Amino acid sequence: MDELEQLKESYFEDCRELLGDLEGNLNALADDAGAGGALDAAFRAIHSIKGNGGIFGFRRLVAFAHAFETVLARLRAGRLQADPPVVALLLRAGDVLTDLLRAAETQQELPEGYESATLAALEAETGQATAKTEPPPSRPAAPKRARSADRAKAAPKRHYRIAFSPPADLLSRGNEPQPLVRELRKLGALTVTADLAALPAI
Repeated sequence: MDELEQLKESYFEDCRELLGDLEGNLNALADDAGAGGALDAAFRAIHSIKGNGGIFGFRRLVAFAHAFETVLARLRAGRLQADPPVVALLLRAGDVLTDLLRAAETQQELPEGYESATLAALEAETGQATAKTEPPPSRPAAPKRARSADRAKAAPKRHYRIAFSPPADLLSRGNEPQPLVRELRKLGALTVTADLAALPAI
């Protein structure tokens, strides 16, 4: 087994331990006496799973864990209450995250959209759900010659080079660059290249 596989094995082992305590911590959110410590423990668990999962490129797992973590962050900030529906959603999210982790470990992809409903519910709690918009009113099709002329007059594509150099403690602060990448991708075609020159040897 090479070093990368050993690191992955260690990651999955740590995740199983973190998820083993997660259900108890989430259930404790309804208990005011122990909610603070339980919430902090749940947040740290999901943050660790998300951050280290990103290192191995588990994009589907990381995207779900990010939404999970954001809800927990809102609870910690007092911007969301741990009422029964929210706790039930978090428990369901814990089950889905466990399935995503198991799929990543066994390299067996879950069906497309498996986590979509729970992900949408998490995003709804954070105000990140994409609002549905009404389709624009239909207009008569322009003559073919006119459309060709419009294309000829279209402005040339612009290309931008963005250099992002995060601080060494980015992940430990609860931040990670993937949301930034997702937002940039909405603006147009995106190519991401990682400069690994400054990374120490494993």
